[in-house]
Amino acid sequence: MIGLFLAVLLIILLILFVLRIIYNHTDFQTWLNILIVTVILFTVVLSIYIILSKVNTTNTPVKTQITKEESLDKKSKKPTAVKTQKDVSEMSDEELSIMIAEKYLTLKTDYEKQHNGEDGTDYAKQQIMKEYDLTEEEWNALYEKFVQNGYLDKAAQNLNLDINYLIKAK
Repeated sequence: MIGLFLAVLLIILLILFVLRIIYNHTDFQTWLNILIVTVILFTVVLSIYIILSKVNTTNTPVKTQITKEESLDKKSKKPTAVKTQKDVSEMSDEELSIMIAEKYLTLKTDYEKQHNGEDGTDYAKQQIMKEYDLTEEEWNALYEKFVQNGYLDKAAQNLNLDINYLIKAK
């Protein structure tokens, strides 16, 4: 802040020095017009600087202070397992299948919650097919694999859903 103040003071002194030279060679009215234009330009530049500095301060994240009560609440809670996201190439077939099954179940339950208990199976199926670029036959084979290997049940356990999936007889 002091550096900014010194820079502004230096610029003002430089402008006044130049204006004194101009004043010696011109009449008072011209000198006054130049002085007014200079003050206006200086005000505009300073205003832009202040606005930009305020924008920069609002864009920087602010660290939140944790109060003593909040830290006690966090300590009293049971520790939860933190899931780490693996790269798809590092996942096994089972992990990948469970991940897709979790996504399917999440889409289905979210749809059912938003639409008052309507069946979200078709919606979730369409979203998964669109996202993973699957055909109807590929989806049916994948779903059958999920059910046979228990991936839907594992995904439901991971999501804390109490749902039992059975293959419907054809």
